[in-house]
Amino acid sequence: MQDAFLNRLEALLKEDFSSYLECLNQIPKKAVHINTTIVKQKELLKPLLKDPIPFDSDGFYIEEEKPGKTIFHTLGLFYVQEPSAMMPVLATPFAKDAIILDLCASPGGKTLQLANLAPDGIIFANEPNPARARKLVSNIERLGLKNVIVTQMTSLELKQKFQGYFDYILVDAPCSLEGTFRKDPLAIKLWSQDRVLEMAKIQKELLKDAVTMLRTNGKLVYSTCTFSKEENEEVVLDLLLSSPLKLLKVDQKLFPYTRCGLKEFGKEVQKTRRGYPFLIGEGQYFAVFQKQTEEKINSFQTKMEELEKEEENYIVPAIQEVMTEIPFSIKKYHHHFIAVPKKLENEKIPALKTDLCFVKIGELKKGRFIFHHQFARCYGIYFKNQVHLSIDDPLLKKYLSGLEIEVEIPDGWGVICVEGFPLGLFKASHGILKNHYPKGLRN
Repeated sequence: MQDAFLNRLEALLKEDFSSYLECLNQIPKKAVHINTTIVKQKELLKPLLKDPIPFDSDGFYIEEEKPGKTIFHTLGLFYVQEPSAMMPVLATPFAKDAIILDLCASPGGKTLQLANLAPDGIIFANEPNPARARKLVSNIERLGLKNVIVTQMTSLELKQKFQGYFDYILVDAPCSLEGTFRKDPLAIKLWSQDRVLEMAKIQKELLKDAVTMLRTNGKLVYSTCTFSKEENEEVVLDLLLSSPLKLLKVDQKLFPYTRCGLKEFGKEVQKTRRGYPFLIGEGQYFAVFQKQTEEKINSFQTKMEELEKEEENYIVPAIQEVMTEIPFSIKKYHHHFIAVPKKLENEKIPALKTDLCFVKIGELKKGRFIFHHQFARCYGIYFKNQVHLSIDDPLLKKYLSGLEIEVEIPDGWGVICVEGFPLGLFKASHGILKNHYPKGLRN
């Protein structure tokens, strides 16, 4: 590890520095966050789950070496997430129907937490980097989240669309990653003082754009996984001096597992919290702000449209043919057919650079309607044709490998379910189930 970093950290941690050095030799504990949007009882996961995360009823330590290889992960029942990363979303409450922006969302762990806590709201999950945005979309689809819109935009582009719009904004900002050094050797190699200052500049720009998008009394949570005061307390102080915000106290349940912000920045900034590997998890910093000024909400024309009559005459019967009921509204966004939760059907969604808008239903191909994998993950329990497999059924392995399987079932579209959870699509013909599990996901 670089001497320059260790010298800085020793000056920062003082008497805690030896505790930090000691924990560097310890193997980090693995943990998961349960996807409560679909998991209502945790009995199925009991063999996997060990001790609970003390501040989060949906977080658990695990001993499984490769949790991402388990069928439970494939089914979207949990997200692998280290404990301290769960803290920022829990730092302050928000309404179940909140309109939320997760500004730096990839790979999606905090997006899941937000969706768990705001099941009746909308989560705009943003990621400007194309490769990271694809990873985010993949996770949203795997988790079966119905109320998420994935955008691929800069904060400046979003600010031009949304003024005074969001109830809650999370800025889990890109940073110098000092808090991850125990588990990420590449982060150590990339570290430099210049990189710290570069990240601080980016963080300030992101936050100032975020403030514009926050409505009156709306909450802004800023978090990093670094220790540097340049990226933490100095950024917070800069924002307080330049924006109409006040700092709020963090939820007290997180106090035993964090320390207050550095005292040199004054009593107010001590409301922010610092997490360290010798307390729990890895490194984490977070602060909660609230907007104080009256903010005018800008108006815009919605791009989420009703179906044209010809489209409706085709798509609605196609859905009715395969489903027992239609528990969503069918809309169109950028020429894509989407399923929108009924509580959100009248929301206005402007023209955005999106990778995902709620749930993709499918598309017309050569006169046939082809259902999308995400639609099966989110609404598969309503399909008439269902094949239920246990986790040790040999047919499951064949299906995950992309092979056809033989099951006597009515012809047409259907869904493979495992332990009651939708896994993926098939199309049956004379007892042969043609496999529609995405090629990129097959084992």
